[in-house]
Amino acid sequence: METQIIYENIAGLFNLAVVSAFILIGIFLISFDTQRLLKKKLKRESIFAKILGFIYIIGSIAAYTVFQIV
Repeated sequence: METQIIYENIAGLFNLAVVSAFILIGIFLISFDTQRLLKKKLKRESIFAKILGFIYIIGSIAAYTVFQIV
């Protein structure tokens, strides 16, 4: 019973605006932050930023899909 209430609250948070914001953050990390970090010769951090950007994009789409289906 309590888990259903928690699930409904979390599912209510993942609307299209929130998912769009997460996708934009992921695009920003991939395109801008990665280049900025490479100019500062921070290769390891730029790889981490790129991976994190993809996680933001894929994770937000996956969470939105899961919460809309279930």
